Amino acid sequence: MEKIPSNSIDYAVMEKTPLAAMVLADFFWNDIGSWDQFETIIKNFEWAELFEVGSSNNTVFSDIPVALCGVEDLIIVIKNGKALVCKKGASQKVKEIRTIIEGKERVDLL
Repeated sequence: MEKIPSNSIDYAVMEKTPLAAMVLADFFWNDIGSWDQFETIIKNFEWAELFEVGSSNNTVFSDIPVALCGVEDLIIVIKNGKALVCKKGASQKVKEIRTIIEGKERVDLL
């Protein structure tokens, strides 16, 4: 897996093949490419034991209890001992964080 380039399937394969075909389909599709997009799907589910005071519009996806005080518009992801906290609308910057983590040779954090 480590040797496989981290390119999207559309870039790595679909844009290069002359054999691609399309079929008209009538169903909902959401290409979940960021935590902001993921948040739109999970917002109606309870994904964490959450305690809030003076906080609003936060989305928490965690395997441990989380307490929030006086914060808003955050996406908080805590899984397997790792945490991501980002402002809603900024989750595309996760790619930049990944590059920094890889540069520090901390792939154990990914």
